[in-house]
Amino acid sequence: MIKKTYVDIDVVTMAKIRIKNVFKTAPRIQFSTSGGKDSACLSNLLYEMCLSGEIDKSKLTVTFIDEEAIYPCIERCVKNWRLKWLSIGVKFDWYCLQFKHFSCFNQLTLEESFILWEEGKPWIREMPKFAIKSHPLLKPRVDRYQQFLERLDKVEGSVSLTGVRAAESVQRLKALASIKKESIVYPIMDWSDNDVWKYIKEKNIEIPKAYMYMYQVGLGKREMRISQFFSVDTAKSLVRMCEFYPDLYDKICKREPNAYLAMLYFDTELFRRSKEKGTGYKDDEVDWKAKFFEYYNNPSLFLTKLQKDNRRAITNILLHFSLYMTQKEYKTAYNTLVGGDPKGRTLRSIYVNCAKNKAKELKEKK
Repeated sequence: MIKKTYVDIDVVTMAKIRIKNVFKTAPRIQFSTSGGKDSACLSNLLYEMCLSGEIDKSKLTVTFIDEEAIYPCIERCVKNWRLKWLSIGVKFDWYCLQFKHFSCFNQLTLEESFILWEEGKPWIREMPKFAIKSHPLLKPRVDRYQQFLERLDKVEGSVSLTGVRAAESVQRLKALASIKKESIVYPIMDWSDNDVWKYIKEKNIEIPKAYMYMYQVGLGKREMRISQFFSVDTAKSLVRMCEFYPDLYDKICKREPNAYLAMLYFDTELFRRSKEKGTGYKDDEVDWKAKFFEYYNNPSLFLTKLQKDNRRAITNILLHFSLYMTQKEYKTAYNTLVGGDPKGRTLRSIYVNCAKNKAKELKEKK
């Protein structure tokens, strides 16, 4: 069980306290920005504290992992921040490296990876002239960018600051509560969505216009994500992209030919969704447990490493919580086997829900 403690301090002040503590104790600090709204808030906090002299800016390095397939407004915002950081003497590293990404569109070809800035491929956009194109600590086409940044922190002896927030999901809260790495600090981890938008308004912070476009086409606050478009939980962005960035969608399809699958099959099990309308049955009429085991007990369906890893992880959940899994958990587990779960978020949600079901049943028996 996760216990929350409330203090009589606003979230902005608390974030500044965390930042000051890091700069007092760490010899080097690396801030990884994504260009999104959370990173924009943390960027502004750090920038203002550098200007006021509250923290030593000479310790700070700002890094940006360019994922190639990004909105034009993201690139513009990050470039503006780069100029602001450089103007006060803070180092800004813009990486355009051949990182390995998961691509949910390539499952049918048994090739689940997408290489950023891959040589010999038509890039989605032109690489910035000032970008870092190689690094001695990188294993090209093998490393994910998270692995590279962890290795970079270890070699340079630095502490990483990131704009990850616990309020984004229950699974994120559980993950942050269990992390014990002293090399990663989350200054705004306790900010709510309203805290983020309020701070952006009060400080008049520039954010990517993609957020406004997403809002205009009906996406909720929790659905407005600007990360790369090839993960099973972010592919929905491609479905809406044609409404506000049609040229970008065309370039993405040239770079990743299977990206058109998002348009055709996004509301199907391929993307962990079940379409009730037009299928002839409603969700509560399906025996998800039977459907799950029919798929689970067919090893020939699990051909790739990621598919096998997902099945192995779900097997572990079954061993611990099979008595406490409801139709809801079996449905989620089934969609995970079919659609994948590269970041483990859905698997964590199954684990959390099963643990809650177990605790509830034990309490009722007591």
